[in-house]
Amino acid sequence: MCMFICACTGDVRVDESMGLTCIHTMMMREHNRLARALAKLNPQWSGETLFQEARKIMGGYLQVCVCVCVHESVRTSVFVCVHVLIC
Repeated sequence: MCMFICACTGDVRVDESMGLTCIHTMMMREHNRLARALAKLNPQWSGETLFQEARKIMGGYLQVCVCVCVHESVRTSVFVCVHVLIC
């Protein structure tokens, strides 16, 4: 375990991979940015609806990135890494 706590999450492994932590942080911030934009466009939506719609959009981002940018031979390993990020 790390001597210094770099981030607070529900998992003790948070500091094992700084690259993974950076990607997760960027994706979380983009999700929140989308939710704020959706709230301006749809003020009648509940917080849960905003969360789920932003989540769907982020899922689409991931699918496009995996399908377009990754060669078929490594697509499975990238899928596993992305799945770990989401879950």
